[in-house]
Amino acid sequence: MNTESSVAAPLKPSWNPWPYGLVAFLGSFFCAVVGFGIFATRHHQDLVSPDYYEHEIRFQEQIERVARTEALSSEVTVALVAGSGQLEVQVPANSVGTIKLYRPADARLDLIFPLILDAQGRQRLDVSALKPGLWKAHVQWKAGAEEFFKDVPVVIPNR
Repeated sequence: MNTESSVAAPLKPSWNPWPYGLVAFLGSFFCAVVGFGIFATRHHQDLVSPDYYEHEIRFQEQIERVARTEALSSEVTVALVAGSGQLEVQVPANSVGTIKLYRPADARLDLIFPLILDAQGRQRLDVSALKPGLWKAHVQWKAGAEEFFKDVPVVIPNR
């Protein structure tokens, strides 16, 4: 008879990384979702205008304004005067309307000016104080019973 016991020594349990990996993954996912939620609530997103959808409904009128303006192309100019920091707008004399300087990157910087023309149908606006970068000049005016619209991109240079 053998006096030694044939019972094997208990095996030492091996280390299993799956529970730790699963907890780390779920924790990272939760942090990413919370981080994105905070980013999304603090991110400022502008529409082109506050009443964007109303403008879309009246878009055919805008197409007609632009078509009428293209017929006057020689009389209508919007240009940055080099070195002076001024924007010169020229439309037919005796017109009434507005000039909107629209900043695509930040709607809070948009400016609206009344159209006040000299005898030659020109108006100069001082744009030297505006933030450098892309702006759009939207000139809308009325001559007689017809309305017109001109949209021109303007790049304000760094000073």
